[in-house]
Amino acid sequence: MPIRVTGWAAAAAGAIFLCYGLAGLLHYFGTDWQPPLSETFIEPVSKTAIFFKYGFFPWLRTLGGLGLVLASVQFFALKPWAPKVLVGFCWGSTGLMLVQEIVGIVNRILITSGSPSAIFYVDCLVSYLVKVTLWSVPFLAVIWLLSRDETLQDYPET
Repeated sequence: MPIRVTGWAAAAAGAIFLCYGLAGLLHYFGTDWQPPLSETFIEPVSKTAIFFKYGFFPWLRTLGGLGLVLASVQFFALKPWAPKVLVGFCWGSTGLMLVQEIVGIVNRILITSGSPSAIFYVDCLVSYLVKVTLWSVPFLAVIWLLSRDETLQDYPET
């Protein structure tokens, strides 16, 4: 029973992350970024700059979510290496969300004109903490389930 709960929790976390990544990719590929971004510049914005601004994190989220779902399938198949891979994908996904939110906050601060007020920084900090907490919970839950002795009691040894 604990193996099934852990496997389904990992599959659900991976599926949510995969859907979030696919939604970002749909937005990235469904929008013509070149004209609106190039309006304010003399030279047009390069496709590489557009990719790293709008497409890089959705690709990482999609690949991470897909990897987590595939690792959870292997966990259900009782592969001895699957728990370590699941933990790695969960830590990686949590780290990716931390970095993505930090980049978003830095970009938000850089866009502001003049010197922002203290309440602006408090708003940035609170929104950062809320987003990171909400996105980390599913991955940390899987890590916690895998760290329990009861979960891997009937799991084959590596």
